[in-house]
Amino acid sequence: SGRARAALGWSGPTRQSAQDGPTRMVDRQLSARFLQEAKVELVCVRRLMKEMDGLRTVPPRAVFHCQQAAEMAINSAMLRTCGLAEDEVAGGAAHDIIDFVKRIRTAEVNTEAQRRAQNIPISDEDVDWLKRAYLASRYPKPGRFGVPSVLYEEPDARRALRLAERFVEWAERVEDLPDPGKTRRRWNQFEESKT
Repeated sequence: SGRARAALGWSGPTRQSAQDGPTRMVDRQLSARFLQEAKVELVCVRRLMKEMDGLRTVPPRAVFHCQQAAEMAINSAMLRTCGLAEDEVAGGAAHDIIDFVKRIRTAEVNTEAQRRAQNIPISDEDVDWLKRAYLASRYPKPGRFGVPSVLYEEPDARRALRLAERFVEWAERVEDLPDPGKTRRRWNQFEESKT
């Protein structure tokens, strides 16, 4: 059992079965590696924002790496606390920070630590901007004129860096997260019929 493994000092991955959702994997070692990678992404951003050896800064790629840092920070916090479900680590859903943030903010909480963790220090507008910039900073799109490598400028990169740093700081402080698969129940759904 999980308790027996914990008593023996084992800290590898565990699986938590959710009664009303998919099985979630908790892995504190993998969590630490995700957080380290998020911090490396921030180092990349700072390097991309500095002129070096006569080469210009590359703000669009800095913006992309900021989104990656935010995504890795969220994964780190979830792996350490509530776990990640298989559908949250594969495919397009794995990169949808808007969905992760929304589900964390609206999940049913069981503890005060979970309630505090729902206060992700990023506005919905900023999360949306960072998510959109993740794709727009790299891929030319039909109907959108311009080259992605020139669509974002230094102020955009500084904004993205501030947002990514907040995600990483939040992820480091999180003690417990609610299961993002469990949304708050609306009590009016359970009211008795007045007929």
